[in-house]
Amino acid sequence: MAAMYFFQLAAPWLAFGACVRRLSVSSPRMRLSWGLLSLALLLWCIGMSLAAWDDLAHVNPTTTVAGYSDLAYYLYGFPILLAIASPTREELRSLFIWLEVTQVIVTAILVFVTFFQVLPFMHQQYDPIPIDAMIRAYDVENIFLASGATIRFLSSTERTHRRHFFMLLASFLWTYALFAGIYNHLFVALQNNMGAYNALSSVPFLVFLIFAFIPNREYVDSLPVDLLDRPVALFIENSSPIFYTVALFLLAIMQIRRHFYLGVSTLALALVIYAIRAIMLQSRFMRSERSLREARNWLEAMSLQDSLTGIANRRHFDSTLQSEWARGVRTRLPLSLLMMDIDHFKALNDTCGHLAGDRCLVEIAAALRELVPRKGDLLARYGGEEFAVILTATDSEGAQLLAERIRSAITEINVADSNATPKRITLSIGVATVTWPSELTPQDLIDEADRALYQAKRSGRNRVQVFA
Repeated sequence: MAAMYFFQLAAPWLAFGACVRRLSVSSPRMRLSWGLLSLALLLWCIGMSLAAWDDLAHVNPTTTVAGYSDLAYYLYGFPILLAIASPTREELRSLFIWLEVTQVIVTAILVFVTFFQVLPFMHQQYDPIPIDAMIRAYDVENIFLASGATIRFLSSTERTHRRHFFMLLASFLWTYALFAGIYNHLFVALQNNMGAYNALSSVPFLVFLIFAFIPNREYVDSLPVDLLDRPVALFIENSSPIFYTVALFLLAIMQIRRHFYLGVSTLALALVIYAIRAIMLQSRFMRSERSLREARNWLEAMSLQDSLTGIANRRHFDSTLQSEWARGVRTRLPLSLLMMDIDHFKALNDTCGHLAGDRCLVEIAAALRELVPRKGDLLARYGGEEFAVILTATDSEGAQLLAERIRSAITEINVADSNATPKRITLSIGVATVTWPSELTPQDLIDEADRALYQAKRSGRNRVQVFA
């Protein structure tokens, strides 16, 4: 018997060592999963060691569970269940880990009560369950765990480290469920006269050793990018953390008849944990939604802003002109448009360089921003060296006065050329106004302002021209 137990102990302890090795070389994303599996194998090794001690010391009857070895065997499944139930996303694991730890502790207490019919650390007579009931519990646990690992494996179609982990885990658990079931039923049928059949308990761990040393360098440490495109995988990913809560709920129901207050308290705790999880997920969803909304608003604002000058761009100009045109039709207030072009800007770029040209555009945009202070008006870079101003509720005379003020102010801006010689900047400005009722369109207003602008250029530049 001692020699047989040596081989029965060697396989699981070697499997535990292989698991610890994988834990030491795994990526940060996978350390929790490998750590939980290592804990599960350690519990199984402890259970086998206790069973060997009980048998060799002749203290364990064959009809009931008298020691803690079976408790260790049964508890080994809970770290595995926690590994199966852990969500893929790292931030969710760190968020819910304290909830899972609470459930592990409560589950361990319930399993102890189920096996020994008494609360742990109570100085009362133990009343362990019959061994045939224990074997049925093992079968249910093994099939449940193997099914869960298989579902997680099948739901991940990308070649990731997580898929490799669940492939190994599912292979081990199905092998364990098969050989452990055969072993346990033979144990009862043969009245512990197992002989060579004892070797059956080592087979799952030998399978684990084989799979544990399969290299997985071709796998990537990332979440499948097409998760949202696979509804089944998305459902499993989001529902997996509830597996543990459901298991705890079922254990609590089993205890209500014999330990009413313990069962009811555990049911209440399971509901509270579920509620906390739901609230935390909802809060996280709301924060994510707010962040996405802010990011969308920021992107939208950036898409309507000229990257060089910081003022509105052509897209913003077009949309604003359409909206202000519709407003003008309703309010019957005049709408004016200024089209401005920097005089001799190409020559400025050729003599001073493009960096000087960019500085010129930035300085002019800053000056125009101060000269167009009304919130209802819009200053935009129309394109290249052209600027435009939409003036709401402004007639032709008011627009012309503002245009003259702008033209005069811009002449104070100087740009140095390559020889550090200051060059004076001037603007040509075209003004167009629409009054209601009118048959014009927004594009007609732009064309009128543009024709007035080029009339100003043909008339000598550095001047304001009103479309007539």
